[in-house]
Amino acid sequence: IETDAMHSTPTCIKNIKRYQITSALSSLCIRAIAQENMSNQKYGQIQSPTLMFFSSRSCPLCQRLTNDLRQINEKEKRLGILQVDAGDEARWAPELLHYKVTSVPAFILLDKQGQAVLSTSQPRSYEQMRQVLGSFVARATQH
Repeated sequence: IETDAMHSTPTCIKNIKRYQITSALSSLCIRAIAQENMSNQKYGQIQSPTLMFFSSRSCPLCQRLTNDLRQINEKEKRLGILQVDAGDEARWAPELLHYKVTSVPAFILLDKQGQAVLSTSQPRSYEQMRQVLGSFVARATQH
């Protein structure tokens, strides 16, 4: 997330506060996003668990995790992956608000019904975030 200064509030978080959205509208946004970004999906339906990855182009940790997600995406076909650019405030503000994402990187695991079942809190080291990612993938792909 881009910031105004080293320790100031992230720009997108400041801008997000301007938006008001209900939970129902956010659910509609998620369904539309799932339809737009996942191949072979019917509108409004998520047919497999989906991992939302909130990231920023200016975040080195996010970039490292993006490479890990690419590898997971190639190997694991039972999991949809949706990368969300938190810097694109106009497009993603409803989701950032709905899932209470205040920092990146962040992971949200959605079940087949589109409900959040797991989420990360504050970002940690690369190794810790990889462990969290591994546990999310394991949860999503268990039979």
